[in-house]
This record gives sequence, structure tokens and C-alpha cells, in this order.
Amino acid sequence: MDKNEVILLSRPAICRMLGGISRGTFYSWRKKWEQNGTPFPDPVDVLGTGRGVMYRYQDVMKFFKSIGLLSDSDTQ
Repeated sequence: MDKNEVILLSRPAICRMLGGISRGTFYSWRKKWEQNGTPFPDPVDVLGTGRGVMYRYQDVMKFFKSIGLLSDSDTQ
């Protein structure tokens, strides 16, 4: 693993990855994804990050690929 590799993502970082959507839009999209049978990955229980809820980078990327936001060429 590269020492600069991203391991955890905050909710604001994920919103930026999705084109700068708002927190409210992110939560409504999460509800929609869950209703469609493709729930967003669960957050990581990390105490004391000071950055709010954190998500595993690999889980988020796999999720984006599963719903068609990433192509095979994006993950190489």
C-alpha cells in the first residue's frame, strides 16, 4: 500500500466526488439507493477522528462501480 493512499473518506469528501452535492442530497440519494436494493456502505466506527462519519474508500469505490458510476477503466 502506498503511504499516501486514501483509506477513509468523510461524507463531505464523498459529496465532492459526486459533483459537489449537498449533505441533504447525499442523504436522499442514500435513501433512494437503499430502496432500490443497493444500500450505501456502512460507516466505519472510528472514534476521535474529529471529521464526523467516515467510510472505507474501497467500499465506496465498489459501491460506485456497482451502481454504474465507475467503469472498469476507472478502477485500473
